[in-house]
Amino acid sequence: MTPARPQARLGIALAGTVLIAWNLSLLPSDAADGAPPSLEASFAQTAGPFLNQNCVACHNENTAMSGVRLDQLDAALEDRHLRLWEVVK
Repeated sequence: MTPARPQARLGIALAGTVLIAWNLSLLPSDAADGAPPSLEASFAQTAGPFLNQNCVACHNENTAMSGVRLDQLDAALEDRHLRLWEVVK
């Protein structure tokens, strides 16, 4: 096996640096401009309406089909609900 050329190593290092910078740009920032939506806002916009439309009619306090209640799920991601989130698909 021949050693990698210095240009190839530089290219790999540059690609790795770009990937790290891109991943860091996805982290939430303190700036109000362009900040990603909060978990609560994201839940209220997507997951909440989906659960209400497709799941809660059969998985609520009164019905709880298969012993599952989905009307209690929210963006808090409490430990007691994590197992339930794992089975919601």
